[in-house]
Amino acid sequence: MKEKFRMQVATILLLFVLAFVLAIAYHITHITRTAEAELPARNQAPEARAMEGPTFDDLLDAIEWVESRGDANAVGDNGRAVGAYQIHQIYIDDVRRITDRHARIFSIWSAGFYPISWADHTDIEVRKDKKTCRILIYVYLEYYATFSRIGREPTFEDMARIHNSGPDGWRNDPEWFVRNRDYTLEKAKKKIKNTKKYWLKVKARMESEILEM
Repeated sequence: MKEKFRMQVATILLLFVLAFVLAIAYHITHITRTAEAELPARNQAPEARAMEGPTFDDLLDAIEWVESRGDANAVGDNGRAVGAYQIHQIYIDDVRRITDRHARIFSIWSAGFYPISWADHTDIEVRKDKKTCRILIYVYLEYYATFSRIGREPTFEDMARIHNSGPDGWRNDPEWFVRNRDYTLEKAKKKIKNTKKYWLKVKARMESEILEM
């Protein structure tokens, strides 16, 4: 009788663990599948894309060009920025945190959705893989470029500046950085100026790509 009870308890615990793992896997695969779905089809007719205006995919193409001219092996910012999108270590660490820090489960279940597994490659190798980086950027922007954070619908400008300068990169008030991030006023103004300049480069590239279609 006791043995049967122990078997029942063990079965229940096993089912509970399995349900937990499946729930986490569903959450992660939902993010990755959504990311793939949100990246517009590359085979869309050029005339249709031009009429609709820039897409999120166009934004990523423009960011890639501005950051590295498409060089997956590019290294900048004194060795801290790596790959075609010049992603820093803190950026990839943040994406891990966003995905609930289930790094091991993430690496296993990402196999069908991410071109390379985080568990089998160094972070530098991950940052050099363009397709993986596009999905990482989507996850990052889906988390930070939101109505609840910005107070309105996020724009491509917001997204580009957040990618370039972190979660608060979209802000335009230097006093906010002084009050909330312990910046000097000079540093805050410089940050805002740089992110706006970055956006103008990305915007110009997006517009040129549309015109070239």
